[in-house]
Amino acid sequence: MSDQDEVLLGGVRKELVAALQEMQFWLRIMQEHAGLIRNGLDPTEERLFREADRFFQEIAPLRAEAESLTAVRPEQNIGELIERSLIVVGRLRDFKRNVTALIRECRILTILPADLIDHVRREADFFLGELHYVRGEPTPAKETIGIPDARERALTVPRLLIPDLAGRIDEIALEASLFWLRQNMEHADVLALYFRPEVQDRLVQITKSHAARLHEVYNEALEVNRTGSGLDRLLARSRRVVGEWDDFLRRLFNALVHCSVPTGQINTFPVLDDHMSREAQYYLEVLHIVGRIRGPHGMQGHSH
Repeated sequence: MSDQDEVLLGGVRKELVAALQEMQFWLRIMQEHAGLIRNGLDPTEERLFREADRFFQEIAPLRAEAESLTAVRPEQNIGELIERSLIVVGRLRDFKRNVTALIRECRILTILPADLIDHVRREADFFLGELHYVRGEPTPAKETIGIPDARERALTVPRLLIPDLAGRIDEIALEASLFWLRQNMEHADVLALYFRPEVQDRLVQITKSHAARLHEVYNEALEVNRTGSGLDRLLARSRRVVGEWDDFLRRLFNALVHCSVPTGQINTFPVLDDHMSREAQYYLEVLHIVGRIRGPHGMQGHSH
């Protein structure tokens, strides 16, 4: 790390600053997941309701601490926050896995499908993988974060550290695309279910159109993963398709906040729309970092 980097990071190791940045993003996401599960349970499921609410309450101080910390605070503060986040989010991940199984076995009552809970479980595993990465510990298998037929360890590199692995930038770009395109694709599929019949049919059609394009580009990512070629085209198309999806989500969120959609609201909370937008923007940021490193024609030595 250069002297300038040391000044910019307040003397704190870059890995810890990278972890802090990820915790500032992901702890909010994790808290919202806990709230989503809590609010989607049938009123008779009081035990699970209380468990989900405990996670919501436990993550709140972690999130507040992450948002208040800066890179000039002592390294120990960030390291301790990583440790506590690993414990709480690890338990939340296990809770999500358990709830997924209970729904699939029809042992609990909820309005949430099992696939949606497994979706948010993958995000917990991805976040945990980033924290394990900065600690030099084993990351999850790629299959664990939803990349099919891939048992090798996922990279799960925090955004700030991506430039330090320029020699593996194509691998990072493809892993991020396989993970995030699937998440965004599933977001669009789910959102299309939450509009009100007839009065919001236009919004259903727009959302389904975005979902179809996201499905297409995700399938393209699977093909790039299978053949090892076509990465440049995939990344360019991903930027366009996910960027358009995010623009729609932000416009929709603004419309929901101002009650300007037909009947004023849709059949889910506006925060879910904002949640999806933040995750789309995360992937777009990764694509920006990757594009800056690879340049306009990809990295030298690669034939994509």
